[in-house]
Amino acid sequence: MPRKGVLVSALAVLAVAVTVGATAAVAAITSTSGAVVQIAPPASVAENALQSDTQIRAFDEQQCVTLTSPLQLDFSAVGGSGLIPAGTSVSSHLLHFDPTGGSSVTLSGSMSTDGTIIGAITTDAGLDASDSLGAPGTVYPTGTFGRGLDPVVQGDTVTVSADLLTATTTVTDRFHFDQIRVITHCVPPPPVAGFCRESVNPHGQNTPPAGSTTLPGPRGGQNEDGFYLIGSDDGSPVTVETGGVTFGPFPSGSVVKYTQAPGSTPESKKIGSTNGQAGAVAAHITGPDELVVVSSDGTRTTCFLPPKPK
Repeated sequence: MPRKGVLVSALAVLAVAVTVGATAAVAAITSTSGAVVQIAPPASVAENALQSDTQIRAFDEQQCVTLTSPLQLDFSAVGGSGLIPAGTSVSSHLLHFDPTGGSSVTLSGSMSTDGTIIGAITTDAGLDASDSLGAPGTVYPTGTFGRGLDPVVQGDTVTVSADLLTATTTVTDRFHFDQIRVITHCVPPPPVAGFCRESVNPHGQNTPPAGSTTLPGPRGGQNEDGFYLIGSDDGSPVTVETGGVTFGPFPSGSVVKYTQAPGSTPESKKIGSTNGQAGAVAAHITGPDELVVVSSDGTRTTCFLPPKPK
């Protein structure tokens, strides 16, 4: 006789439609403990396809997808109704336990992520309705009876830590299987830091004198000679802005000369020759205010200029 009686929620069935709006951002599993073991997305998590009497498998599903309709949770870690509104960017992770069926097995373990946990989906209906968040290429048991937790008869539980970064579960099973879909906030990618450092003169012979220009000097980050090495920490090209005008892109590691001339029209021109070290300077840029380096993700870094002569 089947062991699970799952109340089908019409709201859970109707509410979950998503589209994949994948970005460079992620919210990944960072560690596991107890019986929970992280794996790569498997070929199938259908019943009897991935069995173990000693392990609860955990893997990342789709990351940073934008909900096109509300997503109903069965358990909310943050309180409220557990209804995540459309337009929210979420990531999904699955816990999967499927014993061989020889005898009843109880396992406990935890999974931690780098994205804060919003809640979990633990019912047949909720899991079926949210399988669109599943890992590409993995077969899911959509519509299969008994995939959700049974807190009443078997005492299955899922809890979330106070810092909202760890989900812990205890599951018991024999004839069926248990799945938990943990939903987390999307973690934005770290900003691409730009840099603007004092650099060589037009002949490539020396870096402007240290002391007043070299950090942590009293005018650290300023360069009386106006030559700057510009770029980004990930090696991607950058642009520069002054007076509301953008120049570039320049390869990361380029050297530019900048002249601040109040009231001037921003312009960029070649400097020196293309021979030898003189060609080390990519452009001579003139503008009315400070020069700003803009990274590929829009992060802005200002090239600090020396004070105007008195």
